[in-house]
Amino acid sequence: MAESETLDPVLRCDQCQELLRLETLHKHGKCPKCGNKRMRNVTVFSPAERDQIDAWGLHDFLELFESVNE
Repeated sequence: MAESETLDPVLRCDQCQELLRLETLHKHGKCPKCGNKRMRNVTVFSPAERDQIDAWGLHDFLELFESVNE
């Protein structure tokens, strides 16, 4: 399995809390805003952050957060 298949396409900087795409992390090797190298998986996001993820075209990732019927 390729690395990009095992990691979420959106991460959160551990220091400044900025959302960034995995490809941005691969390109820069660190958060472009603060320079931190520690990232966390995204578990919650604001409506504005949701709009940003949607603008990035990561609809499959957003589907993981939709409610489901029991």
